[in-house]
Amino acid sequence: MALVLFVGGCGGGGGAPDTVRIGTFASAVDYAPFYIARKQRLFESAVGAGTKVDYVEFDSAPAVTEALATNRVDMVFMAEPPALIAAAAGVHCRIVALGASLVQDILVPIDSKIASAADLGGARVGVLAGTSSHYALIKIAKDAGVDPKLIQVIDMAPPDAKAAFESGHLDAWAVWPPFVQQQLVQKTARLLPAGDAAIQSIAVARPGLAEDALAVYSALVAAIGKAKEFIRASPAEAKSIVATEVRVDPEVVELAWPRHDFTATLTQEVIADIQAKADFLADAGFIQQKVDVKDLVGPPR
Repeated sequence: MALVLFVGGCGGGGGAPDTVRIGTFASAVDYAPFYIARKQRLFESAVGAGTKVDYVEFDSAPAVTEALATNRVDMVFMAEPPALIAAAAGVHCRIVALGASLVQDILVPIDSKIASAADLGGARVGVLAGTSSHYALIKIAKDAGVDPKLIQVIDMAPPDAKAAFESGHLDAWAVWPPFVQQQLVQKTARLLPAGDAAIQSIAVARPGLAEDALAVYSALVAAIGKAKEFIRASPAEAKSIVATEVRVDPEVVELAWPRHDFTATLTQEVIADIQAKADFLADAGFIQQKVDVKDLVGPPR
């Protein structure tokens, strides 16, 4: 999950860029602040009439890392791992805001004998490796007393996992909204009791954005805040916008909404949760360098 902002033609010392490009890595309900901001042209208002706003879409996390590394991207909304992978590779990006905090769910077929996470030993579980959902699956299993080595973790992107789950080739699926709620609405699956694991949907600024274009940096962060305030004040309209943007039935978004906390901010608890994911990525070999998350949070100091 990621949302990306590009800025081109920007001079140093806080000058306005010619173009701001904003896009998504994938569709997700936790991108609601982005969808609201795009629909209401909050980003356009933020950067001013002299700057054009384009919207683009990335198809892989490595592309996001490359864009951050080459300063072709200015701000990114995404789950934590791509930012942590970039940081471990020496890309000094900054975590500047939290779009949402959401519950990690695990799906099982509607008629499954798996009643809780304690029953996951030996199960074939689909999950996209190296994601927040992967971390959460391992954490939920450990918390339930299950050795993660006993779980058959199958690395699958959501579209492939969806097909495998619906055809009976997976015993469980760890994924994020709207995929979770689509299965629930279709009555093909049910949720295991929720564990203590969350996904943090973060906004990340490229290295040097605040130094190169402080006004743009501040305005984009403020636009995110305005979008979150709209979600709080007008939830029905916000849900309708998200359903249209994600191209799912409104019932799916309605069901997913309570799993998200759009009022969440970058508290010490959230930072500690992101740190746990960074440690997981290092321990599992997804990154080669340890990342100290507190050094990534906020504008450059």
